[in-house]
Amino acid sequence: MSLEPCLNTSTIRPVPLAVKIPLVAAAGFRYVELWNDEIDAYLASGGSLADVRKRLDDAGLTVASVIALMGWAEAAEADLPRIWVECDRRMEQAAAVGAKGIVVSPPGGDVPERVMLDRLKVIRQRAAGFGVEPWLEFLGFVGKYNRQGSVLNLARNFEPAMPIVSDTYHLMRGGGSLEELAALKPGELGIFHINDLPADPPVEVQTDHDRVMLGEGILDLPHVIDLLKHIGYSGPVSLELFNETLWEKDPAWVLKTSYEKLAELLK
Repeated sequence: MSLEPCLNTSTIRPVPLAVKIPLVAAAGFRYVELWNDEIDAYLASGGSLADVRKRLDDAGLTVASVIALMGWAEAAEADLPRIWVECDRRMEQAAAVGAKGIVVSPPGGDVPERVMLDRLKVIRQRAAGFGVEPWLEFLGFVGKYNRQGSVLNLARNFEPAMPIVSDTYHLMRGGGSLEELAALKPGELGIFHINDLPADPPVEVQTDHDRVMLGEGILDLPHVIDLLKHIGYSGPVSLELFNETLWEKDPAWVLKTSYEKLAELLK
């Protein structure tokens, strides 16, 4: 597999899931990332997981991952039974829509690595029962697990290593650099999230919503792609934006622009 254009549905978040799926496919994408929250909204409207899977299959879309398992790390021991039930529910959704992976979000605070490893072991065991892979992400705006290396060190405690999720925004927002991608070994990257960043505000205070369309910011995105090829990554490269200005535009136009820019970058 080569580097493949993928669309994270946060890029057109306000659009209902049933409308998103055909729009994403019509733009040219063959891979998509969904969110548990939007699946929940579809189910609450009377749909079923089987309906979602059929819509995806009819559109020719493969789900790269579903986002995300949350709250598992910082939960008190007494709350863990409830947390594991919720994680199971989300992993069941991921399996039902055909996802390869499910994103595992880090805590906002300073959870000890021992606790992280113990609970990640449980997640791996439970995920195996659903046939999905847990992919550990770092978030540049959290306290401790805000750098790629902070989660890579955890992931490498397992055999094989737990794949991680890396992202241009989070690499920079956490005080790191794009060059950190070179530290990854084949198989250690579950999926890569790509986006561009503006010159202002300063990157250390940027939020998710500051991300901009590819080519409209200051990042050397061709170099990012070179780094991905250098580490032997092949698979989906997923455009993940939370730009509220884009949310107000025609989603078909946003998706067409997204696909064209991403496909050109990945050539």
